[in-house]
Amino acid sequence: MTTVVFTEKNKAAAQIAKILGSGSVNRISVEGVQVYDFKKNGRQWRVMGLAGHIMGYDYPEESHNWHAVDPKVLLDPAPVKSVTKQSYANAITRLASSADEIILACDFDREGENIGFEARSIAEKV
Repeated sequence: MTTVVFTEKNKAAAQIAKILGSGSVNRISVEGVQVYDFKKNGRQWRVMGLAGHIMGYDYPEESHNWHAVDPKVLLDPAPVKSVTKQSYANAITRLASSADEIILACDFDREGENIGFEARSIAEKV
């Protein structure tokens, strides 16, 4: 059984792992992202900090050249959400694929909720 915890920042991930892992924590790299790994009560735990937002919004590709587009047209297209930190998205996907349980442990505010939702939306695709 494997539990994966996603936090908003690496500092929070380190603290959670230190407390839950009772000091017996290994640091591993998953897709180039630092992950804290330990066992507790027969269960494997992996804790990863997300380094803030991993997704962002932009106009559709055809609207990028503002000199070639009528400005009125820029009011109509819906923004496109895409991954801005690919290594973090890859790590989320890899960790989620082996997880029996995923815990979102982001800050208790709007920003944390949004960052947690970004991680969730990537993990759900597995």
